[in-house]
Amino acid sequence: MYRNDQAETAIKASILAIVGFLICITTIACGFNGINQYRSIADRYDVTGTVSSEISGKSFIQDGQSYSKFSVPLEDISSDRGSEFGGSKRILNCTSTQCASLDIGQRVTLSCYEQWHAFIPNEEECRFARLK
Repeated sequence: MYRNDQAETAIKASILAIVGFLICITTIACGFNGINQYRSIADRYDVTGTVSSEISGKSFIQDGQSYSKFSVPLEDISSDRGSEFGGSKRILNCTSTQCASLDIGQRVTLSCYEQWHAFIPNEEECRFARLK
């Protein structure tokens, strides 16, 4: 009878470990561009605003390629997704090099999508669309 209890406990522990492993793998896969590649095409929306302060940028290397990302602070924002995406001020991530040359006071439209992250806040990833 003692051996049956040990075997049953071992089986339960193994099943629990497998389920935990599968949940972890799913979370990691969705957090690293599993969802983002689809959303970047299907769920884009335009955000228009006035550049409110200096644009900051950073460069990084991913998969052996160099990328740049710029933080674009906008105010007086309007969006084609409705009022919940509009507002007075917001900082958007821009992956287009055109965003680096924007000046304070310029009115710009960015094409954006919400990038989902596991365990950290979501962000809006954008690319340059046009000057207004």
